[in-house]
Amino acid sequence: MTKQILALLTVLVLSFTAKAQLVISEIMFNPPESGTDSLEFIEIYNAGANTVNLRNHSIFYGGAKRLTFATDTNLLSNRLMVIAIGNPNAVRRQYNMSYTPIQVTSVSGLSNTGTALKILGTADETLDSVSYNSSWNAAAGGNGASLILCDPSSDNAVSTNWSASTMALGTIINSIELKASPGVLEACSGTLPVQWLSVNASIINKNETSISWKVQEYNVSSYIIEHSKDGAIFKPIATVDAKGSGLHAYAYTVSDVSNSFYRIKQTDIDGKYSYSRVITIKFNDKVQVQVSPNPVSNVLLVSIHPTLLQEQFTLVNSEGIVLQSVKPSSTNFQINMAAYPTGIYYLRATNGTLRIVKL
Repeated sequence: MTKQILALLTVLVLSFTAKAQLVISEIMFNPPESGTDSLEFIEIYNAGANTVNLRNHSIFYGGAKRLTFATDTNLLSNRLMVIAIGNPNAVRRQYNMSYTPIQVTSVSGLSNTGTALKILGTADETLDSVSYNSSWNAAAGGNGASLILCDPSSDNAVSTNWSASTMALGTIINSIELKASPGVLEACSGTLPVQWLSVNASIINKNETSISWKVQEYNVSSYIIEHSKDGAIFKPIATVDAKGSGLHAYAYTVSDVSNSFYRIKQTDIDGKYSYSRVITIKFNDKVQVQVSPNPVSNVLLVSIHPTLLQEQFTLVNSEGIVLQSVKPSSTNFQINMAAYPTGIYYLRATNGTLRIVKL
């Protein structure tokens, strides 16, 4: 009898630990697109101190398992995973993600009115559960925004712990602006001292990378730029003092000539902190994209390697707003920038980002 009680207590303790560790942190259940669910996604967060191997774990909604992790898939501590419901490439492109998210294998759209959404463990036990409802927030009920969990340590089954994303992406669909932050722990208004508006990395010459970010901050102490070679283990390389409460843009130049991962750790005056999304830089021995002139006044000439003809090239401004998208039909094409104001712009493709100066 004693052994049975101990076994039961062990199961209860393990279940409690797992539930506290894996958290559903963002849900885009009703994006403003018409007749498709291509931009729907779920975000899960590892709030615990240890890495979780998701092998044989499942994502459940609509009364069925929609994804079971068949292989070893590690979610590190304080890291996020985005799961696309419809089209993972569309999710990556429209939400300006640095990687293509995993996709559910049993494709079925999330309910626009509400459903039970669960993370199941290896024995099909419920590790986390949210029964969201469109009435929780009007902005998330088909008006362009995702639902975000205000505090990962709070009970995400309680509707008041959720809010609508305010992360504007510069994308208008059916006259509605898309707002979401997959892969980023976004703060609800007034709950944390910083809101990450944009984080970017760009190659500015053959051996330097520019890390830039824009934030709405309050009582922030500093920003620490962290670097990784494998995307798993990060080390601090520089500290930038905060400018004070308000809307601010930052930039830091790193001397680096290798493929790298970067993220920014924000620390407030009380010692609390949050991380930006992870951004990647890829250097190539062969120059695959060339632009001229740079700085540019009117027309930007772009020359690309033939292997990039299937790429989508996107021109964005310093705030991350998409201005033009081009899928070239030849290795030489033009981008007319005459109408844009003086400033910094970025030409993005899968293999990297180029910094453009507009005169």
